[in-house]
Amino acid sequence: MESGNLLFSRETLAEDTSAREKMAAEAIIRATASMGGGIASVGTRDLAAGITFLHQQTPAQLTWLSLNLVDPMSRRPLFPPVLFRQAGPLKVAILALTNHVPLVKHTENVLALPWQDVLPAALAEIGPRADFIILLSNYPLEENRKMARTHGAINLILQSGQVMGNLPPMVVNNALIAQTGPRGQYLGVLDLHWNGSGPWTRELTGVQRLNSESVSTYNNQFIALRTSLRPDPEVEALVRKTQERIAQAQTEDCR
Repeated sequence: MESGNLLFSRETLAEDTSAREKMAAEAIIRATASMGGGIASVGTRDLAAGITFLHQQTPAQLTWLSLNLVDPMSRRPLFPPVLFRQAGPLKVAILALTNHVPLVKHTENVLALPWQDVLPAALAEIGPRADFIILLSNYPLEENRKMARTHGAINLILQSGQVMGNLPPMVVNNALIAQTGPRGQYLGVLDLHWNGSGPWTRELTGVQRLNSESVSTYNNQFIALRTSLRPDPEVEALVRKTQERIAQAQTEDCR
């Protein structure tokens, strides 16, 4: 799962580099889908090339989510607001929020509603149908902390806000909040032992674990993605082709 801001490094594209940045974004989308990344939250920077670009370039294997991006006229969601997945005996609800603040002056046909306007009703509807709720949030850390303090139904918040780098899990109310470094530099691995209720605590071992059946535990690690790792042939070919396209575009721009 991706929490947002996957495609571009800023909210708007410069005219002289937009074609090359779109090529790179297309490759990121295809590579993410190829590697099994099936769910992504729409971050503000993912909209830099527009909603139409996002819809046209996304294969069926990848689903973008956003609870609060709506059509300005109809107020209907522009992306699926929630997905349900089965994880063993648990029914998991995955929903996503796009930071509305940078999009206040967005010129495209999109309206980003504040999270306070949409999250309470969504959780009220989802809560009875889900055993575990994951929120993918593009909001800054402090806003995510407010969501967790206000809404105890949220179990896990994976964010892509303003904190740079990796953010180890922190417990806020009933939720864990965590973040992996931006734009694919790290792989975040979060192991959860969920007992259905109770406070989160870092993973226990030995006798401690045997005596703590009522406790939900977690453990995490961040894996740096280095060039020495064995490449995926399909992704490697995609990267090579994209680099060739960008180089050709740069050559044409210099003529």
